[in-house]
Amino acid sequence: MGNESGSSVRRTRQVERVQPLNKSIFKNSIYKLILSVFNLFVPLLVMPHINSLLTEKDFNEYNYANSQFAFFLIFAVFGIYNYGVREISKVRNDKKKRESLFTNLFFFGIITSVVTSIGYFIYVMWTVDPNYQILYNILLVQILGNILSIEWMNEAVENYGFITLKTVIVRILYVISIFVFVRKPQDVIIYSIIMSSSIVINNAISFFYVKKDLKFRFDDFRLARYIKPLFILTLISNANLLYTQLDRLFIGRFAAGDAPVTEYANPSNIINMVGVMLISIIMVSIPRLSYYVGKGMEKDYMELLNKSTRAFFMVLCPACIGLFCLSYEAIYIYTKGVYAYSYHVLEVFSIRFLINSLYTIFTNQILYIHGKEKSAVKIIAIGGVLNLIFDSALAFTGFLTPVSAIVSTAIAETIMLSIMYWYIRTKVKVPFKLFAFSNMKYLYFSLPFLVINWAIRRLDLGVLMNCVIIIPLCGLTYLTILLITKDDMLVYFIDKFKVKFQKNKN
Repeated sequence: MGNESGSSVRRTRQVERVQPLNKSIFKNSIYKLILSVFNLFVPLLVMPHINSLLTEKDFNEYNYANSQFAFFLIFAVFGIYNYGVREISKVRNDKKKRESLFTNLFFFGIITSVVTSIGYFIYVMWTVDPNYQILYNILLVQILGNILSIEWMNEAVENYGFITLKTVIVRILYVISIFVFVRKPQDVIIYSIIMSSSIVINNAISFFYVKKDLKFRFDDFRLARYIKPLFILTLISNANLLYTQLDRLFIGRFAAGDAPVTEYANPSNIINMVGVMLISIIMVSIPRLSYYVGKGMEKDYMELLNKSTRAFFMVLCPACIGLFCLSYEAIYIYTKGVYAYSYHVLEVFSIRFLINSLYTIFTNQILYIHGKEKSAVKIIAIGGVLNLIFDSALAFTGFLTPVSAIVSTAIAETIMLSIMYWYIRTKVKVPFKLFAFSNMKYLYFSLPFLVINWAIRRLDLGVLMNCVIIIPLCGLTYLTILLITKDDMLVYFIDKFKVKFQKNKN
């Protein structure tokens, strides 16, 4: 009797883990938001220490090494993450199909990781200064560790509670290790080891967690069929990274200055931290959107697409305008004042992010879910070629700087996204209205931040007091406008919290 009861509990837990509609999108969003906020604050704790401690030359070399390494990592990952989330979401209730797909994608990842590792090692041996080869080779650990990267399985079954808890614990250990072991200006190697190790450990925990419920199934083992869709998705998933990394490579080679890559990298890292937090609002809905399209539930698909877009704009617009206003303070705090002079780079990045964040909606929530990967790649290629032409022209004319590189990339992305939006509306026939007032109003509601920022700065209160006063004032102003206008998304979130509170109270 006891064994039957235990088996029943295990079966129930397995069903709960894969049922597509039992898990609350709201709850998943909260988990994802908690993780994203945590991942935002971790660099804010670590990077001021790193920026002020490591030598400018070594840290610039680390950033340049990381920009080159990022290109190789793209081919190790090879689109498996996003592909896994979409395809596992479709078969989440069929254990045999899940195990078969998991097996194929896992072993495909082994091949891409090993081949990429070999190519990266050869590249380092042939092109990198011997004095820095050890730094580059430490980053190689992350490529090999990608073999165990199966977080897409957890995301596909919306297991965000586990993802959040596990990642928070690993990141806390990472922060402690940084402050304990990175103590001298020459400790860039130790910093690289800690960074790479934390990523591998995070991957390993997820792997063993997933494997305890799934086994390898080889009855439908055919890796070749995944090459084309994964290659296409690699281009789609990494377009923004490819654009940014292209800028970094051009800046590293052709821009003047003592540390131009770091001047670009620090603001880029800040915007990426904020971006990951904001985009999580969109990404958490992808498994459910994929499920709706797979089942032909178009009405439910459009309802969730519009709701997640409004929620995204609700936080995107104030975050970008607020970061634009406090760019100097953000860079000053992030680098302990060492690279505060590069705050203009962050200002431009903030505006650019308002534009290129639309890419995630267009590709992941619409084109990819509707099977329009090939068309998306063609459109992305147009923007990529334009960006290459713009960067080359800036380098040739001697006008290449971190700011000019960002502006030229933003222009290329705007052209690309305009074409993509036209294609979605006219060819895919998805009645998505990007510029509806329900979305754009959040930008208008954020514009008073500029006036508040201007007024407070005239008092010349300093970095800390500017943050202490401007952030609450802007936040209160934004919330007041939302309440006065009875914003539907704010009402939705308030109602959800009321329900959760009542349940907990009872």
